[in-house]
Amino acid sequence: VNVLVSRALAYDVSDAGLMYYYIANRIVELPIGLFSASIAVVIFPALATAFAARDVPALARNYGRGMRLVLAINVGAACGLIALAVPIVQLLFNYGNFGSGDCVNTSRLLVIFALAMPFYSMISIVTRALNVAGQTRATLIAAIHALVVNATGSVVAVWMGQGVEGLAWANAVSTLWQYFVLRHYLKKHAPEFLTESLLKPALQVIGGSALLAIVAFQGYAFLHNILGGHVNEKINLVVSMGLAGGAGMAVYAVFLDKLGYPERDLLRGYANKVLRLFGLQLRA
Repeated sequence: VNVLVSRALAYDVSDAGLMYYYIANRIVELPIGLFSASIAVVIFPALATAFAARDVPALARNYGRGMRLVLAINVGAACGLIALAVPIVQLLFNYGNFGSGDCVNTSRLLVIFALAMPFYSMISIVTRALNVAGQTRATLIAAIHALVVNATGSVVAVWMGQGVEGLAWANAVSTLWQYFVLRHYLKKHAPEFLTESLLKPALQVIGGSALLAIVAFQGYAFLHNILGGHVNEKINLVVSMGLAGGAGMAVYAVFLDKLGYPERDLLRGYANKVLRLFGLQLRA
């Protein structure tokens, strides 16, 4: 409903603004749909089983694991999207009448949506925890909160002439608000979910994601400049982003591994699946 409200107002602002909003929103929804939704679906039966058995340690452990996984994936993905927002849009949509100016306008919205992306992902985990605890009314209240905040912020943004960027900020703020309202109700009605602290993992993820963004941005700028004029621009974008983004992800993975991130066992498992193709394996 929030997205529909924002798109309706974006249409009133400008046809081009509606297109920018739609494209940026779709790009952000890709990692959310691929990873966050999958994690939430998998973690739900584990939470339900632990809650039914009144196994508080298992409940906290599974909830914490789900939250740490979405943090590790989505904060890193958000920083990657922010660092490479312009070339990503250029590669995917800079064709025909969609010019460089359109790419810049869309990338600005992409950055705003990416900032809220980790909270979108955490909402999916907190919502399922509340559902397991039988607090479906709390999830409805939080959704209404988000709708009111988004609608109010969007109307104010249009009134102040902030355009589609103002609508994107309103949507992002409503997402943050919804998460904190959900967490408030979880802490109030089912605090046993929150007995494992997420502060240290969150700081590790933020630090690693900052490194990812720096490596990806600087690496892309360096490679794109070197390849410019020697290869087709689309090939340049693919190669530059692929190498720089891959290097950023590798730095991020090594950073979390060296700091002892709790889910590094899964990280090593995924890395070994890739390395197995080259006859290599990470040592335990």
